[in-house]
Amino acid sequence: LDALRTLKHNAVDHDLVTKEEKQATARRVSDSEQSVQKARDRERRLRELCGAFAELSESSDAQARGYGLEDLLKELFALYEIQYRKSYKSEGEQIDGFFTFGGFDYLVEARWRKESPTLDQLLAVKGKVDRKIESTRGFVFSIPPFREDVLQRLRQAGQANLILVDGYDLALILEGRVSLMDALQAKIDKAAQEGILYFPLAKLFT
Repeated sequence: LDALRTLKHNAVDHDLVTKEEKQATARRVSDSEQSVQKARDRERRLRELCGAFAELSESSDAQARGYGLEDLLKELFALYEIQYRKSYKSEGEQIDGFFTFGGFDYLVEARWRKESPTLDQLLAVKGKVDRKIESTRGFVFSIPPFREDVLQRLRQAGQANLILVDGYDLALILEGRVSLMDALQAKIDKAAQEGILYFPLAKLFT
C-alpha cells in the first residue's frame, strides 16, 4: 500500500510538473508570436510614416509641414512606446514636444523651413532649456541640415545641452535602418562623451 501511495504521489507530481512545463512552453510560444506580430505592426506603421514624411516633403505649405512634422514625431515615439507630449505653451513659450529618455527630460524643437537654423535660433532653444530644471535637455529636429559654422559657434556658446537631428537622420529612422531607441542613444552618447551636438546617424554604417 505504501508503495502504491508513493507511486500515485509521484504520478501526480509528474503530471503537475508536465502541466507546468506545457504551460510555460505555451507562454513562451505566445510571447514569441506576440513579439513577431509587434515587430510586423511596427514595420508596417513605419512604412506608413515614411510615406507621410515623403508627402510632407512635397508640400509647399511651410506651416502645414511644421504641424505635420509634430504629428509625425508623436506617432513615431508612440510606436517605440516612448511617452511623447505634443506641442504646448509654457509661460508664453512655444514648446513643440516633450519626452523623457534615459533619466533626462527633453524639450523638442521641430523645424521644417527652407533655411537651416541660425545660431540665434538654436540659442533661443537653448535658452528655453536653460530656464528649466538641470535634468532638462533640448532635442532639435530640423529637416534642413545644420551648417558646420553654426555648429562650431554653438559649441562655443556654453553648456552643450542640445541634441540635433536633421532630415536625413529622420529618414534613416523612418526607413527602419536604425531604430529610434538606438538613434537616440547614439546621439546622446556622442554628445555626452565627446561634446558632439550633431552626430550623423549615417556614420553608424561606416
